[in-house]
Order: sequence, then C-alpha cells, then structure tokens
Amino acid sequence: MIKKVVFTSLVLSVLSFSFFCWADFGLSVTPLEGGSALRFGRVGAPDVVTREVRVRITSDLTDQYRIKQRVLEPLQNDRGQQLDGEAVKFYTLQGSNSSGTLYQDVPSELGNFAQNLYTSTSTGNADSFVVVYSVNSADLDLSGDFIGKILYTLIPLQGGGSEQQIILNVYLDSDGKFKVDVTTSSQNYRNVKLSSAEEKIEGYVILKTQGSLGDNYDILQRLDDQLKNDKGEILDSELINFSLTSKLGRVNYSSLTPLEAKPRVIYSSTAGGADDEIAINFSVDRKDLADVSSGVFDAPLTYQIKSKGELIETVSLDLIFDVRPVFDINIGSDQKRGIRFDDVKSGDGPVQKEMVIQVESNLNKPYYVVQHLSDYLTNETGDKVAEENFTVKGEVAKDNLGATLIDNFAPVEPGDTNVFSSDSQGNGSKFTLIYSLDRDRGVKGGSYSTDISYSLLEK
Repeated sequence: MIKKVVFTSLVLSVLSFSFFCWADFGLSVTPLEGGSALRFGRVGAPDVVTREVRVRITSDLTDQYRIKQRVLEPLQNDRGQQLDGEAVKFYTLQGSNSSGTLYQDVPSELGNFAQNLYTSTSTGNADSFVVVYSVNSADLDLSGDFIGKILYTLIPLQGGGSEQQIILNVYLDSDGKFKVDVTTSSQNYRNVKLSSAEEKIEGYVILKTQGSLGDNYDILQRLDDQLKNDKGEILDSELINFSLTSKLGRVNYSSLTPLEAKPRVIYSSTAGGADDEIAINFSVDRKDLADVSSGVFDAPLTYQIKSKGELIETVSLDLIFDVRPVFDINIGSDQKRGIRFDDVKSGDGPVQKEMVIQVESNLNKPYYVVQHLSDYLTNETGDKVAEENFTVKGEVAKDNLGATLIDNFAPVEPGDTNVFSSDSQGNGSKFTLIYSLDRDRGVKGGSYSTDISYSLLEK
C-alpha cells in the first residue's frame, strides 16, 4: 500500500512538472478564445477584432520577477509580405492581476523589441493577468493569410529560478485574403448564358475584387476551348463581342471587340490594387447568325488575376450560347391577304404582282417551299380566270442558294405546288414569285382575287 502511494505521488509530480515547465517557477500563456494560438480569424472592413490572452506565473519562490513580450516573427503572408507595425495593438487589462504592477495600460503597437508587461511584488507571489490584442481593418495595408510569433519571457530579478520563455503563434486572415466575387446575367456564378430567343442577345459577368494585394494586378480573359454543340459543330467565337467597364482600374476593351480564344489582358488595377468592380459585357448581332446551326454551344471561359507574373486567383465559368432552331418563312408583298388584281379590263394586256419570299433556317436540313392556292382567280360576280391566263415564275435573289422550280411562266393551279428547293445544306434563301394575269379579250372585267399561302416542307 505504501508503495502505491509513493508511485502515485511520483506520477503527479511528473505531470505537474510537465504542465508548468518548472514546479517552482513557471510561465503559461493561454488565449481565452481557446486553443494554443492567438487567432484573429478573418478581418475585413469595417471590422475591429480583439482577442485576450491570459498570462499565468506559478512560483513558490520569494524572488521578484518580470514579464516581457516582443515580436519574435512579424506577421507575414505566403508571398513574403509583412504587415505594417501598426496592424496589431495591445494593452494590459487593468484589474486582471491580483498583485504586482501592470504596464502598457493604453493601446500600443506590438513591437519587435522587449516590452514590459508586468512586475511582481518584491516577494514574487504567483499571479496572472490578461493582455488584450486588437486588429483594426483600417490599419491593414495587405491581404492574405498571415502568420507570426510573439515571445513571452519570465525574468527573475534577484537570481532565483531560471529565465523561462514561451512562444505564441499568431494567425490573421487579412480581409479574407484577396478574393473575387462573381455574378453573371444568368444568376449563376458558374456560367454566363446567351440565347437567340431573347430580343437582345446579351449577357454579362461582374468581377468584384476585394482585399488589397499591396500592388497592381491584371485580369486575363481566355476561352479554353472551341464553342461546340452536342453534334460537335463549332461556333466561331468571334461572333460574340465583348466590352468592359470598371469603377477604378483601366479597361483595355471599352468598345465591342470579337471574342478570341487566346489570352488577353482585359483589365489593369490601380497602383495599389484597390477594390474594384469590373463588368464584362457580351453581345451578339442577330444578323450574324444567318449561317449558324441551331444548338447549345458552350466552352470554358477563364479569368486569371495575376500580380507581378504570379497567379493570384482563377475564376472558371462556362460560356453558353443557345442558338434556337429557326425554320421560318416571311412574305414581302403589298397584298394584305392572298393575291388581288383590281379593276381588270379586258384587252389591257398582262399585269404582274410579286411575292418576295425569304426563308430562315438553321436546321441544316434541305426543304421545299410549298405554294397553296385555295381556288382559281375569281371576280366579285364569280367569274373565273382560265388557267392559261394566270401564271407564275420564280427568280432567286443574287448570292442566294437553292433554286426555284418554275423558271418560266407556268399556270397557277389550285392546291399545293412545290415552288422552291433549298440547297443540300438547307440554307436560308430569298427568292421572288412573279404572278402574271393576262387580260386578254377572254377575261371579263372586275377585281380578281384568291387566297394564296406558303409553307415549308422538309425533304
């Protein structure tokens, strides 16, 4: 039984020795927020962040002692940049001690020289006190993750005990690092989408930079692949134009410029790299889509933020262009409905009416234009025009593809008649149908009309 008691006492002595460094003269430093390091977390405007550290001295000696602190390693980020000395301030919390004398009771800069914090009574009583550290975002001139070290030293003043030192790690995320917030016209930060279904084919990306780098930076824009649809068809990226605006920095493309795949420096910040808001606007001229196939085309769009050649941040998006299917026919004519010949007089010779027909298609499928005549030309008294007196022929407009199926005047018959055939790729086209009424002596006077319409038919 006696042996067990002795052994237990020995274990407790060892544990006590480990915790206090020296049983009779020891120093501990403990952040009141918990953990073993002084962590300020993210500090951004307009934050002022404070943290408290309790310094505890254990002593069973009767010798006076003093506590000092100094910066062992300044706060530095992974780019080797150091925060200004004013970044962290401290003071001792009056009344947090039981005896002895506290110094530094007004906020002061945390320096790399020894700063007295506390001196014990002449009898060197054990004691503890609180040091308050604060960071004001207004004093932060750089951004990033910063790490530093504070050295605390317990110094015996009358020769008793040995000098003790403890190092406290300090962590600070200044302005949450340099960061870029992204918004797009698609209300989805992962993509910017354009659509031919919209009245105006437009979209935008807004890059909002926050947190000073302490130096200027550039933004590069790059299209990482060709714009393709699910059929593997490629859309020329230069059909899409872009331009920029910003609040502070310099934009290199203030007017509409074709989008290219190669990297371009599109923006340069102010000398200090201040916060800014950069808007990249995209647009497509609808008339440039005449020969573009339908489909959803997409490609990765990347923005790189660089400072002094070093990559700071990358923003990756998808550029999407939804080209909706088009298979439409437009009729240009002075006739409100069908075709009409007014005030026909027998023997006056032929009179002509033209129908200008334009087909728009991006389906890449060949087609016919079909003419539908509801009935013969008839006047108000019911008299009909003989087939040979009402004829039609077609002419394809210059530089348009496809062919009319009526090259010479031929009778217009009731029912459906194919009047135009597209090329093998089904490209849009423009052509004219010329309708002629021969007013010979066999045609009675009056106003003649009939309903006529046109439709598209895939081959």
